[in-house]
Amino acid sequence: MISERTGWIPEASDVPGLLAAQYGWIHGFSVTEMEIMHGAYRKRNPNALFMLRDPGYLTTVFDDVKYLFVDSNPIAGKKLDALKKAVKKRFPTQSLSYSASFSNVDSSTGRPQLEILEDFKKKVYEFFEQKLEQSFPLETSNLGVIETRRAAHEIFVDSRGGTVLGREEILDEIQSYINGSTRSTAPLVVVGSAGAGKSAVMARSAVTTIRNAKTGAIPGAGLKTWRVFYHFVGAAPGSTDIGHLLQRLLRELELIRGNVPSEIEKLVQESQRALSNPDAVPSILYIDAINQLDDDVNAKSLKWLPEVLSPKIRVVLSMINQTDYHRTLTSRANAPKEIFCGPLNLSAKAIITETFARYNKRLDDSQMRLLLSKDGSANPLWLSLACEELRLFGSFERVLDKIRDLADDLLSLLQQILSRLEEENGGHLVVATLCLLECSRHGLLESELLDLLGDEGNLLPPDDAWLETEAGREEEEEEAHVDVDTIVADLKAEVEMTYRTDAVDRLANQLENTGIDSSIAQPKRYSAPLPAAKWSLVYRGLRQFLRPCGDSGEGRLDFYHRTMSKVIRLKYFNNDDKAFAKFQYTWWHGKLAGFFESVEDLDRRSEELPYHLEKLLDHSRLARCLVEWPMFDRLFEEQSRLDLLKSWRKAGGYKAASACYMEALSVLRKSTSCTPEDLFFRLEKVARFLSLAGEYSDAFSLLEEARRIAESQLGSQPERMADLYYSLADTKSEVAKLQDFIDANTARQSKAVIDLAQESIAIRKMLAGDENIKKLGLAYLLTSFHLSSYSQARGQASDLSPQQAKEQGVKLAKEAIKIFQKLGDGERLAESYMIVGLHVESKNPSQLEYLQKGLSLCLRSCGRYHMLSARFHINIGIYYEDNGDYYKAYEYFKDWAEICTEVYGPSHPKTKRAKGTLDEPMYAKIRSQKGN
Repeated sequence: MISERTGWIPEASDVPGLLAAQYGWIHGFSVTEMEIMHGAYRKRNPNALFMLRDPGYLTTVFDDVKYLFVDSNPIAGKKLDALKKAVKKRFPTQSLSYSASFSNVDSSTGRPQLEILEDFKKKVYEFFEQKLEQSFPLETSNLGVIETRRAAHEIFVDSRGGTVLGREEILDEIQSYINGSTRSTAPLVVVGSAGAGKSAVMARSAVTTIRNAKTGAIPGAGLKTWRVFYHFVGAAPGSTDIGHLLQRLLRELELIRGNVPSEIEKLVQESQRALSNPDAVPSILYIDAINQLDDDVNAKSLKWLPEVLSPKIRVVLSMINQTDYHRTLTSRANAPKEIFCGPLNLSAKAIITETFARYNKRLDDSQMRLLLSKDGSANPLWLSLACEELRLFGSFERVLDKIRDLADDLLSLLQQILSRLEEENGGHLVVATLCLLECSRHGLLESELLDLLGDEGNLLPPDDAWLETEAGREEEEEEAHVDVDTIVADLKAEVEMTYRTDAVDRLANQLENTGIDSSIAQPKRYSAPLPAAKWSLVYRGLRQFLRPCGDSGEGRLDFYHRTMSKVIRLKYFNNDDKAFAKFQYTWWHGKLAGFFESVEDLDRRSEELPYHLEKLLDHSRLARCLVEWPMFDRLFEEQSRLDLLKSWRKAGGYKAASACYMEALSVLRKSTSCTPEDLFFRLEKVARFLSLAGEYSDAFSLLEEARRIAESQLGSQPERMADLYYSLADTKSEVAKLQDFIDANTARQSKAVIDLAQESIAIRKMLAGDENIKKLGLAYLLTSFHLSSYSQARGQASDLSPQQAKEQGVKLAKEAIKIFQKLGDGERLAESYMIVGLHVESKNPSQLEYLQKGLSLCLRSCGRYHMLSARFHINIGIYYEDNGDYYKAYEYFKDWAEICTEVYGPSHPKTKRAKGTLDEPMYAKIRSQKGN
């Protein structure tokens, strides 16, 4: 708003040098002119609106107060004219005039009053309404979950990767590692205490590396370009989950062909294979705050990170020192290089001076000395928090006392600040906001917080309720102790209730209403949201600790630094009595579970509700939640399958899941509103889930039912039938592979797989397109493998002799070789060579040639530590054993055992089998001779 006054024109001495440099200050300009220059003029801000007041109102202003409206400075008029002309010329559509009239002089204050006409309000409202619609359109975003998560990490890097003061040496060391100067095949680890600034260092280094990769300034990529992946734990929903991290890694760097696995074990295996593959795409990985990943054995063991990285892979990790992750990495034979992120190499005094100068403030010498004498001043986060506390402190005379009272360590200082905020910004509302965010899975939407906080009468747990709750209560903490048969029986009853009640109309379009009173399933309705006036007070106090989390614009809030999570646990959940802490968590998770049961947004409901029910150990409610078809469909999407599998492990295991879905399907079959297409879709999807969960028998029966429906009621569409027959064959194959020895049953099971796979092949041959060609190659491999098993088991089917099986198997494997050579799929091509080799007599040297050729390709495509590599090593070992060369067989069996231990873990049946082979008398003797 521009009128007839220029405002204050500061002298050069009034503007600190830092501010002058930061804002490009033009000496001789008024503060108003500089605001316009910096905020709009220089960058042609499209969202700036200039309201120019028509000077006609001056004729009605009383003479004795007119000086308040007209600048007495003789140059003011010329400056204003020049300013208005410049603004109109640069922003012709954003410069609007408005009228005002002089009203009166307020008798109590002596200040004159102007009346702004309605036209002003209309122009301002319409302008900003238009700009908001342009900037934040109401259309639903087209970004998928994966893109949304990537965007959240990009936002985090942009916000943290600006200027990082006092860390130049660390940044140079990281870039030296990235450039390959150290020729290391181990990760680089940045360690330091909480709040030391590791995240800022990682973000700044990532920004530099991205720029250098684009310009080709990083050596070692050959004719390719380095890809850069970064993951900041806590920066986005799901970022603390090791499974989601590995899925992002494999997908974004395109380190895997085809679909990215959903099972955590396969993700670990694929990640290890990809990062150790000598032919990997040149890639640089930044993973920040790895010690803040969810408490999971797959995360803590770091099995996904190979001990020896590919020469084309660089990995930079950050973590707090002396955590489990740090100890695991440093105990490796190929230990990583460490960089300690300790005290700043830029003086803390310079940082304090710069921080206060931004607000045109400073500390005097005595205040500065006292602040620098505090132990915490060496920690960047402590220092920034302390400066903010002093900046907000109102009494200059008591600043020294305030500095003395500041706690010396970071966690205590944060607790002090939270205590102050409780007193000044809403007490119980502040506590509830912090506890709700701490117990949420991935932060909360602002609208969700307002709904939760609106229930002020039931906002905090009663002081003594935990004593009654804990009296005599003993609960099993691990799902491994659950009586699965009992759980299954109970959950089947719960499923019946879920699908025979009209629970909040979620299933109204899928199942008929059975007439049962739906009011029993109605979720709790929350009171009116917290008023904006109360929320603004809470948010203003907590704002420095919060950040938007996830998709920009969705309004989700979470903690800016994970140290806050630790502080909240210490302050609000910690107690010498473990029962108290347990009750606190249970109460808050229960509150959130009840809330999300009433939420209609399926994305948010599926993201949060199962998590809170898991925390409550409420198997019954969790199972009812998971068997609702909308919830199942949402969680079975590729990016969420890990969560679905994990939730069922908590809810009683995969046997319970199978029983529940089979019961739900039985209800669905009886529904008159369920079409054959609907039932087929449901059967096929549940079967795929049960196959992932290892419940092959039920999966197979559902696929058989789906096949019958497709043939009799849906017109036997070719592509659908080809997929169905392959799924049937693949499921039957998994059952057959569970057998330890080759016998007559092996032949029967292999023949069943062969017949199903050949049905798929016959249809697939008639379909065009690369995807169908790839699927045809996979069907050839599956069929060829079981033809080999059938031949070795001396199968006696009337339409297939052992010799015919061998001949057909070789032919199909060679056809697969042609397909995968054309598609450039090294892994499948290697497997094809192996299967050709398995069809050759065990003492024939050509078998070894095929196996060695396939192994070489496997190592280039998959790396040493991969399931396929293990299969090659056992088969080559068997070849040498059959030929009486036990010393060579021993070497391959030893490698087989090592690979299985790394890929599957020491307790896996395949690892035990490999180690059992080495314990056989012949190989135990060789081991003793070799001294291994």
